[in-house]
Formats: sequence, structure tokens, C-alpha cells
Amino acid sequence: MDDVKVPLTAEGVRRHLMTLGRGLSRELFNESYALYAELQARAPKDGIDLAADVKYGPHERHLLDVHAPTGAKARGEKLPVVIFFHGGGFTSGHKNIKKGAFYNNVGNYFARHGVVCCNGTYRYAPEAQWPEGARDIGLSVEWARAHIAEYGGDPEAIVVMGHSSGGTHVGTYALHKEVQPAEGTIKGAIILSGQCRPDINTTSSDRASPYYGSDKSRFAYMSAIANMGPAKVPVYVLIAEGDSHPFHEAAFDMAQALLARDGHAPWFRLIRGHGH
Repeated sequence: MDDVKVPLTAEGVRRHLMTLGRGLSRELFNESYALYAELQARAPKDGIDLAADVKYGPHERHLLDVHAPTGAKARGEKLPVVIFFHGGGFTSGHKNIKKGAFYNNVGNYFARHGVVCCNGTYRYAPEAQWPEGARDIGLSVEWARAHIAEYGGDPEAIVVMGHSSGGTHVGTYALHKEVQPAEGTIKGAIILSGQCRPDINTTSSDRASPYYGSDKSRFAYMSAIANMGPAKVPVYVLIAEGDSHPFHEAAFDMAQALLARDGHAPWFRLIRGHGH
């Protein structure tokens, strides 16, 4: 990467990202982080009140960083709320990596646009296997409904959002009949490059087995796509252009299942010029 000269604009970064190829690898991730690092360092961070490492449950990884517009609490605001969860292949990842450039950028973005954002983390597999990741999402929502007003947020206007394995946990929490909340608990779910079909994760590798286990006879039941519960939570499905085929397959399967459930297409977007 040292000899690559990339224009320090978002469009320049996006153009170069697409030359890195599709797929998942530590090398690809590190190159992607490096491309964005200076843009993230220059991104505005004013106008934000930050409460770091707020506990939402008993485990050491049950932590949220709450990003709120400055003074929202003092003004008695009731702002919309997003709870965001990172990826990491079910077995790794954190809410703050690369010296805080990711994913506090997500919290900062929302806070600067009038939204209270909780940037969270959750338990790893294999300590926490299916559906415990989704249960962690549920714990964060319970915490937010009880406490987010203390930060200027509206407990009746919560959206959960996750990327990659975080998106899988969010999708499972919002949709699967075993764990989904009562209708009205959350206003919606945003699944960004998440896979809610265990068979897609494991057909070509054992990457997901620490979370889903080795009993493939249970994979069909673990699918949130095939086992949607009665609560019709609105879902926004997003996929990156540079994601690999299994992510695209899962996203379109999710959209098809939501179409069949609701009788109309869900919100769906292919994000051009971005990788996983």
C-alpha cells in the first residue's frame, strides 16, 4: 500500500476499493482500513457528547459507546436511536478498532445528523453460540428502552443495525421466531452485508461453525429467512458491490422472503463502489 497514491476523497477511495477484489481476508481488510484512515482522521467530530463503555448486560463485552448530539440530554430531546453492531466473523471484532477510526465513525455520523447512536459489541463464538448473538442485541434494546432517554434518545424510536456477523445477529433478533421481540419494541432493523442463512456460511468453509455448531441438520431451523416470526419488523437490506457471492445470495434471499411476508418489496440497496 505504501506505493499506492489514492486521491484523498471518498470517490477516489471507492474507485480504488473496487480494484482490491471481492472476498474476505485480513489483507483485504487492512488495505481497506488504510485507504479510509486519513479520511476518517479528517472527519468532523465536533458537536458530539460521548459516553464510552456503558454496560448493557452482565458480560464483559456487553458494552455500548453512546454518541449523542451535544446538549441533547439537557434540552430534553427525544431523538431517534440507532444501535449499531460491528462484524468480525462471529469470533472477533470490536466497536473500536484501528485507534478508534472504526466504528466510532458510525456513531459520530449519526450523532452529527441528529440521531443518538449506540455503537456496541457482543459476545464471541464459540463461547456464545446461536442464538446468543441475537439475544445480546435484545439485551441492548432492553437497556436502551430503559435508559436512552437519559442521553436525549426516544425509547419508542429505536432501530437496530449490524454489519456482517453483526448484521446476522440483528437479522436473527428482528426476524427469527425464537428470539424476535414483540411488535413495536423496535421501529426497524438494518442488515448490512449480513447472512441469515447458516448453510451459505458453511457450504464452502467452516468459518461459521464456531457460532452455528457442527450439526448441519439444525441449520435450516437457524435461518431467520426461513423461520420468520409473527412480528412484522420493517427491514432495510443493504449489500456492498464488492461483497462476495454468498453475501449477495443471502441479501436477495432475505429480500424475497420479506416480499413474501409483507406483500411488497422491502427497502433494498446495492451500495456501489464499496467492499465488505
